[in-house]
Amino acid sequence: KVFEKINDLIKNYKISKIVIGLPLTLKGEEGEQARYTREFAENLKNHIPQDIEIIFIDERFTSSLAEKTLSQTKKKNKKEKIDSLSAVFILQTYLDRLSLSNEATDYSY
Repeated sequence: KVFEKINDLIKNYKISKIVIGLPLTLKGEEGEQARYTREFAENLKNHIPQDIEIIFIDERFTSSLAEKTLSQTKKKNKKEKIDSLSAVFILQTYLDRLSLSNEATDYSY
């Protein structure tokens, strides 16, 4: 079902790239969570049009940055808000790199 929803989004919004946060360790290495993320991306790649580019972005510190940003927020739905804001930070990182290089192929999968 997840892949069906993603395909619907791809069609409805004419998406050409998917940005995925890669959970690296504090040392910048890929651990178990990063492996799971790459496995998900590989599975995703098999269920979406082949011309869709998957891009990984280091997501270290995005949750803590989101928590600090939302520190004054009421606890109701706080986890969901942290996850959403973390996703915003990941996408903004990609967009910043894209504007600096005018091309994001260095971060492609």
